[in-house]
Amino acid sequence: MYIQGVLLALHHRLKSAKNYCKQLDFAIDGQKGNITDKGILSMTPEELYLEYEEVNKLTDELQAAIQSYKGHLSKLAPQLQAEQEQCTSYIYQHIKRLPANTGLPQGLQLKGNGTMTDRKKLSGAQYCKRKAEQAKEQAKQEGSFLKYLQFHPHQDASSS
Repeated sequence: MYIQGVLLALHHRLKSAKNYCKQLDFAIDGQKGNITDKGILSMTPEELYLEYEEVNKLTDELQAAIQSYKGHLSKLAPQLQAEQEQCTSYIYQHIKRLPANTGLPQGLQLKGNGTMTDRKKLSGAQYCKRKAEQAKEQAKQEGSFLKYLQFHPHQDASSS
């Protein structure tokens, strides 16, 4: 996948280099009406030729890199396909099948935490409601303790 991303980026870069080269060609041939890049219009003829050579070198390098990465990709293609096939079979071998006659549970059923005395099963809504009530009660207790400390700052908190 990484090599495919590199190839895609190289193809985009090659395409823009070829478009730029085409613009330089228009400037060298004196076809100013076909040039869309304003930077090219301000170049001297010497700069145009130097830029044209550099862009041609870049184009050749990009084409060589694309061919190289295509070679790497073709070498890795069988291994990639084998890994993909192995991955799906690996995932499926760890999924347990349910018997056809097994009924699916209706709704969300959760066991409460250790603070509940009856340990009965709760629905998801009941569990959330119970947790919210516990959080409110805890906040009240913490708030009253903070108020106590606020009005009795000289006493140590551990002595209360």
